[in-house]
Amino acid sequence: MLKKKFKKTSLLCGAILSVALTTNTYSRTVEVEIGDNGLSIVNITNVGDLDPLTASINGGNASEQQEAEWASNVTGQELLFRKRYEDGDPEFEPMNWTAVAGSNETQWSHPISETTTHFILKMGNLGDTGSLDTFLHDNIFELGFAVIDLDEIAAEAGLAPGSVEFDEISHLSEFSPVPIPVPFAMFAAALFGFGVLRKRASAIFKT
Repeated sequence: MLKKKFKKTSLLCGAILSVALTTNTYSRTVEVEIGDNGLSIVNITNVGDLDPLTASINGGNASEQQEAEWASNVTGQELLFRKRYEDGDPEFEPMNWTAVAGSNETQWSHPISETTTHFILKMGNLGDTGSLDTFLHDNIFELGFAVIDLDEIAAEAGLAPGSVEFDEISHLSEFSPVPIPVPFAMFAAALFGFGVLRKRASAIFKT
């Protein structure tokens, strides 16, 4: 089994920091170092709240295009595959998960592009063959991070809390809407402006 690359969060540090940072509702990741003088905090990052889990499916070995088609059908907008993170495959960037402070390693964050509107978390074998393994999330809080909860995924798959482990994450895929061509966007804006002017002119003449 491939060993996942991630930064562990000290639960002790998480407990201490929660007192000092209660005015901020964001989740936190904490990087610590163990040196000659004991534990030292080297970085604190606000990664935003949990990103909503919106849909799930048994995706099997779906391709990036198939994932994009499914996500598009769910969201009602045309989405394009942008990027994939996967360990052990030279074609993709390796994953870089960080445990959220104080979550007992059930919540994890991963840096993603800020233009990403949706992301898919693909898990390994969760229970019997045919069970849910592909989970679509909206990226709506801190846009530069995907934040997931393994217990939420377990509940979605009909499994007990704590039964889904970090090592079962297969890959993370980013998606964003198909960009509107600039000429079309300008034309649409002009039509909108023309419609506003007509309404105003009509209102003036009526008065």
